[in-house]
Amino acid sequence: MVPQGGALTVTGPGFAPESWVSIDILSQVVHLKTVEAEGNGRVRARVRIPDDFEEGTHTLMLTGRNPDGSERRLSATIVVVEAGRGGASGEPGNDDHHGEAGVLAHTGASNTVEMGIAGGVLLSAGGLTLRLVQRRRRTRAS
Repeated sequence: MVPQGGALTVTGPGFAPESWVSIDILSQVVHLKTVEAEGNGRVRARVRIPDDFEEGTHTLMLTGRNPDGSERRLSATIVVVEAGRGGASGEPGNDDHHGEAGVLAHTGASNTVEMGIAGGVLLSAGGLTLRLVQRRRRTRAS
């Protein structure tokens, strides 16, 4: 969690060495910073969440280039809370928040847990449908 107006350290590996990487929040598209990747392709930057940024869950995206020149995207989920309500340090009312967000490769599937939940719901719906069809068949056969 990071409060409105709070700072967050963002890290991400695998970019082309010394290439430019854009750090943005996608839910309310806000460009936070453009930084240069280190010689080993790693990005580490401190960004500040705007004071008036909407509370809630948001996607933080790093966009740059892979060493082969293709586009590289890394993302992480962050939770923005009301200023003064606590945040990355976990201490309510502390205005000196120093959170850190590592980022993950953006593959189109935002979260394995969400995919598992969705799969479970579909399996349950399928099982319920089969039971209803079997019950209907038994009723017709009687």
